[in-house]
Amino acid sequence: MYPMEHIKDRPAAVLGNGPSLRGFDFKKELSGFDTFGMNAAYRYWDTIGWYPTYYSCLDRVVGAYHIDAIRRLIENADKYGIQRFLLRENIVDALNTLGHSSKVVNYDLLLAADYRWLRGYWYNTGSHTAAWAASIGYKDIILLGVDANYTQFVEGATPVNEMVLKLADEPTENPNYFFSDYQRKGDIYHIPFRCHPDFPHEDQLLGWHMIRPQIKLSGSVVVNANPASHVTAFPKCTFKDAQATIAGVRVKHDTVLHLSATFIREQGAFFNTNGAAVALLPEQPGRLMDIGAYHGDGSILFLQRGWQIFAFEADPRNGAILKQRLAKFEKAIIEEIAVSSVTGRKYPWYVFPSHPEWCTMGGHLPEHIYDGGTTTTTIRDYCRANQINNIDILLVDIVGFELMALRGFPFEQFQPSIIICAFDDEKSMPLYSDMHDLGSFLLSYGYHVFMSEWHPMLTSEDTPQWRRFVSYPAEPMEPGAWGHFFAFSKTPDYDNLAQIVLCNTEQRQFVPQPDVVPTIARKKPRYTIKY
Repeated sequence: MYPMEHIKDRPAAVLGNGPSLRGFDFKKELSGFDTFGMNAAYRYWDTIGWYPTYYSCLDRVVGAYHIDAIRRLIENADKYGIQRFLLRENIVDALNTLGHSSKVVNYDLLLAADYRWLRGYWYNTGSHTAAWAASIGYKDIILLGVDANYTQFVEGATPVNEMVLKLADEPTENPNYFFSDYQRKGDIYHIPFRCHPDFPHEDQLLGWHMIRPQIKLSGSVVVNANPASHVTAFPKCTFKDAQATIAGVRVKHDTVLHLSATFIREQGAFFNTNGAAVALLPEQPGRLMDIGAYHGDGSILFLQRGWQIFAFEADPRNGAILKQRLAKFEKAIIEEIAVSSVTGRKYPWYVFPSHPEWCTMGGHLPEHIYDGGTTTTTIRDYCRANQINNIDILLVDIVGFELMALRGFPFEQFQPSIIICAFDDEKSMPLYSDMHDLGSFLLSYGYHVFMSEWHPMLTSEDTPQWRRFVSYPAEPMEPGAWGHFFAFSKTPDYDNLAQIVLCNTEQRQFVPQPDVVPTIARKKPRYTIKY
């Protein structure tokens, strides 16, 4: 284990190797920073006579290929000013006695101890280096050159196997890096993953989303000093404005509005989300769209009050129960189709035997079982086809696909007055998004957003325990939290909203669960759609 030594006074710059750093003056611009560099960027450092404060290489293939250069960096660490090296265990072992130097940190030991929350993820040197920076005491962390616009195959690359490429020829142009000869003839490296056509970025983006809760818990703030970066896990800014942006983030974190008490798990608190939704209804009935209607528990409450309901439920078994329960309501329109950001996309369909409400297109959890396929629509296309020009309230709970459903909603034409949307990183992070992507999306359309947070589920059979209701932006109090966003197109009456929350909160008998550490996004998504 490598515990935090002490809080660092200087800001940290984590240096990706993306093309946005082309022409960047490392010596001049980074004079006031401690720096984290990685992988084969040493080839550039050698030419300018500048080296970072810390070095990391968390790719087993890249590290093994560059082992001689890494050995040379360690042997000359005092001369270069490199204080510590974060390396994978295969690299540490290949270094022999040098791998046991006090300057070398074995990342796999961190993974087994301090960094248990990283298990199950692809190793992303950039994101996990940022997590390392926070863990050793850096509170202000700026990302540079983290572009995530990687081109998979560059000129001269040939497959070694399905996961590894080799540069058989010297590349004449390499768009992936900030200097031309980052990669050279003979270099061996991993292929960036792309396993799904609806997501524009690589699987490596998951690493950035996954470290965000731990970054917050450490008291550190990370900003991305490349406004054009595809990494959306942290606020973006220019390098010039980075320190001011960090200060602004801290102010936001300190101004969370609490509209309820905060309950510990042992208090057995329960929040009636549907009851709160009904209490927020205007006097006149309107139109509600329920995406992921399941058995109609929410829809029925609105139908009983005269509302017109468009209920979407893609699972045929749940859909049959939904039809039976809503059959007596004339204003209920049931659609047995999946909702996403793209119309006509074919997805595999998975069921969860003990939780039929957790049917999904993703199959993210170990208990999910493949059960055929489904085809998607977008709400934008559905509204166009059915001449729908207004939805008053939108409910979305579709097991990790919430953000994709919102991306397919016609916000450019009309906006619901209230949106209630589930979030659960365990289900959404394998789909390249987390709760903050969802919350930020709602904020981007001018909504006033609040977070109803539940304690992490320790097992799939755990009794849900509610924690609190607060304004957003806010971080959950621990990784693995889940819940709902309540988003309002107009500023709500805070006192009235707090009263509604209070009236829909109760304490139930608490049943202790086994001492299990919750995990987030426990596995790689099962689907491998070819495109």
